[in-house]
Amino acid sequence: MNKKNVVLLGGSTCSMINGLQKGLKEGIEKFNQYNYTKLKFYNFSLGASDSSQRIFSIYKNNNIINKAFMVIVSINTNEYDMFGVYNFSIKTLKRNLEILCKILANLNSKIIFIIQPLSIQSNKYKLDIINKLIKNKIYHYNFNYIDMQQYYDEKNVNEFFKTNDPYHQLATIMQILGKNIIENINHFYNNQLKQKYVIPNFIVKSPTELFQIDISLKSKRLKNSLFDETIYKLDNQIKLQFKPEFKNYCIIGIATCNFFELEDYNCFASFTLENKTTKIVKGVKSYYYLFHTLEKEFIIDENSFIFFNENNEALTESSVWIHKDKYVNSIHHCGLSYFLLANFKKLDKKIISTDKKINVSKKYNFTHLIPTVEDYKSIIEEYNQRMDPIKLEPLQNQINTLKTQIFDLTNENIQIKNLIDKKYNLEIFNLEQDLIIKKLESKKLAKSLGIKMDIINPKVTFIQANSAKARIQNQLSYKLGQAMIENSKSILGYIRMPYVLSYIKDKHKQEQKIYQEKIKKDPSLKLPPL
Repeated sequence: MNKKNVVLLGGSTCSMINGLQKGLKEGIEKFNQYNYTKLKFYNFSLGASDSSQRIFSIYKNNNIINKAFMVIVSINTNEYDMFGVYNFSIKTLKRNLEILCKILANLNSKIIFIIQPLSIQSNKYKLDIINKLIKNKIYHYNFNYIDMQQYYDEKNVNEFFKTNDPYHQLATIMQILGKNIIENINHFYNNQLKQKYVIPNFIVKSPTELFQIDISLKSKRLKNSLFDETIYKLDNQIKLQFKPEFKNYCIIGIATCNFFELEDYNCFASFTLENKTTKIVKGVKSYYYLFHTLEKEFIIDENSFIFFNENNEALTESSVWIHKDKYVNSIHHCGLSYFLLANFKKLDKKIISTDKKINVSKKYNFTHLIPTVEDYKSIIEEYNQRMDPIKLEPLQNQINTLKTQIFDLTNENIQIKNLIDKKYNLEIFNLEQDLIIKKLESKKLAKSLGIKMDIINPKVTFIQANSAKARIQNQLSYKLGQAMIENSKSILGYIRMPYVLSYIKDKHKQEQKIYQEKIKKDPSLKLPPL
């Protein structure tokens, strides 16, 4: 076997450490233990990228791809995202997908397409368009495929497993799928063509290779578990002109990374591509390494430039995570890594219609390798049914404790209210008795003086502003007690009670201060003692 590489091309789901790539690696390790031929695994996936990035990865790593025994292509999520969310041109996406399929078919390797599950309600018709387009390509080129979307829909588990992230399936499920693929690696079919498809002449170039540069471009190395690339800084002091030898090439996409000055996920910058007839203003969001597909065709001529969009001109097309809305640069540079160029004179521009009836041969269908997620769903639901009461018990105990505390506080405040009421009623009763005695003494005094007076009704029916009752009610202790009674009727009252009592105390002090100032000026205003 001359071809011994297993290559993964996909988006962020394929970049997850514990997901599909982990399952493929572990499957290959097991395979190599029991087989003379040793397989090697390569992952060229990149998050938030469509088919043009897959083409870019193939040509950038051409030596590895040409020795591929199997190529696994995870597709449809980013195509949908660009088309369904950011209204990117479906015509451009179809063109790039068509070219990708031709390139893969020409490899005469085992090609597996994975159609990932997406639970989309608002734009489901756009998701159906993308999935239908992909399945037409699979049928036309006789690719092996695993349709997770259809399987999840049929088993009614799509909504259950999307959790809070509809774009990324659970890592463990994808890991098991990766192992299953390698265990069945010899069952997949090779593409065997009598004649190769005609495809454009693609080239991948860095800025130092592509532009006429009079000064040394500032650069920075990006190195992690997935990348080891040099990023070149395009700032507002530079305007780069394309070299004459690239005339008539079309720019398909550009790899970027804005990480020179700060690591702000929401940082935004934009650049302009301009030639004699075309002007494209495109945005770059975040500091991640991204691949931006050009929606509009840009053919390099003898007067073609790229420069930073210093004047914040409006974007002419959508891009990764960016609508064609008005954006303002938050950083003043763009990081450029590679350009994917194509000579479309050699392109077979025939696009397969998405209106044709889909009838994929069953022998290429390896959907049965998907783990039995419906069983996982049942296990998870049964586990939750058993464990939820146990997990909720501490919380329920806390709730019961709080209820008891509230009940005790309520009873305590009722007792306080009753005591205040008793004290208040007793004081009022004593005052009324004093009033009756005063009236009787007045009657007696009037009789002794020979003054005729009617019997005075001892009951008070009207409270004067300076009456004894009014003065009792104006005491600070009475006001505080009354406020405690009113606020003890609800939880909200308990919460605000300290603030209310503080307010009453401060207001009472202010009233007393005003009263003292008045009687200083006019002593006759001083009220008699109770």
